[in-house]
Amino acid sequence: MTDTKGNIEPDLELRDYENVPLPVGQVAFEADPTARLASPEYVAQLGRTSALRGLIRRQLDYLAEHRQALVTAAVTGELDVASGRAGAEADVGG
Repeated sequence: MTDTKGNIEPDLELRDYENVPLPVGQVAFEADPTARLASPEYVAQLGRTSALRGLIRRQLDYLAEHRQALVTAAVTGELDVASGRAGAEADVGG
């Protein structure tokens, strides 16, 4: 099926593979896949996931607000960007 250099030959046909054994695993099916969605465990997990999403959203909102406050402070001179200290006068005395 390959030439002397190990390249796949371009003229392969399906009949070349008809006797190649293929492993077949067991496939398990749930009797009722929707039953799991109504289970108390799933509903509880969904509640925890929703609560965590809310916490993450609030944290992202807080971080965006904090970032905006830092940018505003840097632009207005309330924050010395070079030293990272508050107040433009912090560099004068020091």
